[in-house]
Amino acid sequence: MNVYLTFLGCKVNDYEVEALKASFLNSNHKIVNEVEDAELIIVNTCDVTEVAKKKSLKTLRSLHHLNTHAKIVAMGCIVEDLKEEIFVKLPFLTMAIGTKERKEVLKIAQNEPLETKIILNHKNNRTYEELGHISVFKGHVRSYVKTSDGCDKFCTYCIIPYVRGRLRTRRREDIILEIGKLLDNGVKEIVLTGIDTVAYLDEKGDLVSLLKEILDTYPNLYRLRLSSVELQTLSDDFIKLMKSDRRLCRHLHLSLQSGCDRILKLMHRHYDTKTFLKRIKTLRNEIEDVSFSTDVIVGFPSESDKEFKETMQFIKEVNFFKVHVFPYSERNGTYAQRFLKDDVNSAMKKERVHALLKLEQSLREKILSKMIGKEVEILIESYDDKLGTYFGLTDNYILLSANNVNIGDIVHTKITKDDIEFNVKVRF
Repeated sequence: MNVYLTFLGCKVNDYEVEALKASFLNSNHKIVNEVEDAELIIVNTCDVTEVAKKKSLKTLRSLHHLNTHAKIVAMGCIVEDLKEEIFVKLPFLTMAIGTKERKEVLKIAQNEPLETKIILNHKNNRTYEELGHISVFKGHVRSYVKTSDGCDKFCTYCIIPYVRGRLRTRRREDIILEIGKLLDNGVKEIVLTGIDTVAYLDEKGDLVSLLKEILDTYPNLYRLRLSSVELQTLSDDFIKLMKSDRRLCRHLHLSLQSGCDRILKLMHRHYDTKTFLKRIKTLRNEIEDVSFSTDVIVGFPSESDKEFKETMQFIKEVNFFKVHVFPYSERNGTYAQRFLKDDVNSAMKKERVHALLKLEQSLREKILSKMIGKEVEILIESYDDKLGTYFGLTDNYILLSANNVNIGDIVHTKITKDDIEFNVKVRF
């Protein structure tokens, strides 16, 4: 069968689609790039915000409009959120699969009889669902590798533990084996990702022990990157490992969510601004050129102008290189939706988003300006037809261009004023 797969949202969704592609190919099906050529369409959806949910539904409708003859499967988080209601909103669906038993979709391609139209995740399930090992990642030299699923943190604004279920850790042997296959096929940078990547724990140890084992097993691995971290990740052992092995990338995506202690408590985040800043300073003292990006929610219930200004000031103090800003939106069934009043109006949320993005741009420009003339190393990852140039990232997440190179090359270059202007203008 001709199969078209796509996703919305996070790196985990991206990885899952690639793993499913491998499963279809192993079963002698064909992956097509044009939706009109498909007999089966699968969309791995996102539900992290109300905007993401609407976008997922719109994508499914658009794909059905483009190809009314294909069987269509909605998969992932919005299925867990909407449950049977998804068939009211999308009556053309052949099947809906939440965040477990996703290989059931193979039965459709094999024209096997279906017992049910919807499969949902048992939220207390603690068994990781292995989708199979990937050996290539869209032809890229950088690949995601999934280490876990689900989350036990239950931040008050977040729907993810409800739609993804409880934390499930992937077997270490599967992670190590998959990385080896990817390296054999030309991948040079591995990005470990999961719904709560940092909570990794098995009988051998925690995330730091996993990182050590990966680096020890594969001396030929050029870079190992973490998609995101939490404050508790930044232990003395983690800092020691980053300091001793340059292959562990010196860019950390560390979710802040708010720079106001009262709001952090309402969000059920397990730190305060003082603890957060202290750990950042320790890392900066120990690791040269480490950079930080973050996520921030603005307009959380009861956030005042004064508290938003506290967040702005704290972001300045931390000196983040990149800030992903989200206006608060109620998510069905969360603590915040049930018990807190969404009392910051949408115009105010939008104003705060713009103010924070303007600050982020200013911070990034200042950070990069201090690096003019610095020699850095980039891994060439892509070619831009419009600009006629190749692009690559430093280990601390600066996007730089190069000419007369090939994808996969490791290039030494110097940061210029033009690079700064490009990085300030482009969001990547």
